[in-house]
Amino acid sequence: MKRGDFEHLLRAAGTILGTDRIIVVGSQAILPTIPDVSLQPEATMSVDSTCRLA
Repeated sequence: MKRGDFEHLLRAAGTILGTDRIIVVGSQAILPTIPDVSLQPEATMSVDSTCRLA
C-alpha cells in the first residue's frame, strides 16, 4: 500500500464512520510518518492470512 492509497482509505473510513479520527494499528501505521520516496517496495507490502483451526 502506498501513502496515497492509505490516505484515501482513511478519508473514506472517516466519511463512512462520520469521524475525523481513526486509530491505525499494525504495520501500515508507520506510513504517514515516512515520505513514499524513502520506502523500499518491501516496506509497503502487505500480507494478510487467515488460519482455520480444525
